[in-house]
Amino acid sequence: MFSFTFFASEDVSLMLVVVGSVLGSYLSRRHLALHRRVTTGFVGAGMLMWGALVVTGVFRPSHSPSDEMHGWLGHLLLPTVAVPIGLWIGGSGVVAQTPLRFLTRLLALFFLAFCCFSNARTGYFGVADADSPDGLRFDVMHRVTAPCYIGIALAIWLLRLRAQAAELARNRSA
Repeated sequence: MFSFTFFASEDVSLMLVVVGSVLGSYLSRRHLALHRRVTTGFVGAGMLMWGALVVTGVFRPSHSPSDEMHGWLGHLLLPTVAVPIGLWIGGSGVVAQTPLRFLTRLLALFFLAFCCFSNARTGYFGVADADSPDGLRFDVMHRVTAPCYIGIALAIWLLRLRAQAAELARNRSA
């Protein structure tokens, strides 16, 4: 897709984590419901993109329109995931109360961002020959390990956000 190394999605993602952190700090203090809706929306969008990446990655012939779509979705997934990570970091008021829980979640989110980043980087180099050492790396990391972690992490995050929203709705009605 790209004949050169293209860093735009990575640069934008770093900026979005910072902007998301500042916005998350503001929204979590003044508009908690909006903070949760925005976070849920971006995590849900990430899940949809992940699903489209899996479909276009598994069922695509090389050099087809779905190949181009797979590349663009791969670049967009990292910034899409960076926004809720920033919102979570900025909106985390649990640092003082439970630092170990905060640290484990932070590490899980940074590993999620790393998997999105490394898969975007791996995708630049194209599909490697199955017989080469790069072919094994591509098959294990780009096609199996990172997509599994990304999908599981986003699904757990989305389920937790939905459960929190349902709990808030029950508390309001009680």
